[in-house]
Amino acid sequence: MLARHRPSFLALSLLLPAVFTGCVVTTADTDNDVEQTSGPGVTHGSTTSGGDGGHDGSTTSGGDGGQGGSTTGGGDGGQGGGDACIEASDGNLTVDDCEDLNIAPAQGATSQCGPNRNEEPSGYALCKRGFAIFAPGHAADLVDCLSDIGVQNACDEDPPQQCVSRIYLNACPDQAVAICNVISGSCDAGTFDAASCAKDMNPINTATQEDVVECMNNNLDVTCQQAYDTCFGEVLYF
Repeated sequence: MLARHRPSFLALSLLLPAVFTGCVVTTADTDNDVEQTSGPGVTHGSTTSGGDGGHDGSTTSGGDGGQGGSTTGGGDGGQGGGDACIEASDGNLTVDDCEDLNIAPAQGATSQCGPNRNEEPSGYALCKRGFAIFAPGHAADLVDCLSDIGVQNACDEDPPQQCVSRIYLNACPDQAVAICNVISGSCDAGTFDAASCAKDMNPINTATQEDVVECMNNNLDVTCQQAYDTCFGEVLYF
């Protein structure tokens, strides 16, 4: 059984939400040349039709054709679409799916990680803990990311750390605004950062959010922010 500790990849997740606030990125097309008349992103204007030919006379030739209209320049390219974000309820995996990871003991990974080379792979431990603290959609996203780690990298902590970063990046925003506003409303004015709370707790499941609130209620001798910082950190321990 793992000792209760706080790996660096979980500690890092406390910092990520303060940096990344959204999950859909749109980019304007800046490569389209205004003189370009064909190719991707170019919208053609209409071309005026030629003029009528002259009437036939008995001996005269047909009249000159009208001049063709000029073609307008290419229009600006449209904005590129972004990838859809992941909702809290999007996932349908369970903790049992952690056993299918390359770094799971069930797949032959051994407990030879850590300073004493006697711990199971941190990514496998993170997977199991993830189903306890993350909402279903984000736990499933975590499994998908961890499944890319090969057994040869089972003891590396950077790949699991990147997976925690990924679930914060992929999660739809504003999923924890309500609970953080409730906390803020119970605190003295100016003593709690609700915006940072909403980013921290964005992929966290309801039960764990409630655990944070309960923990804060048991730490009434410090400010709301101090209680929150302590309690949110504790839910990431395993």
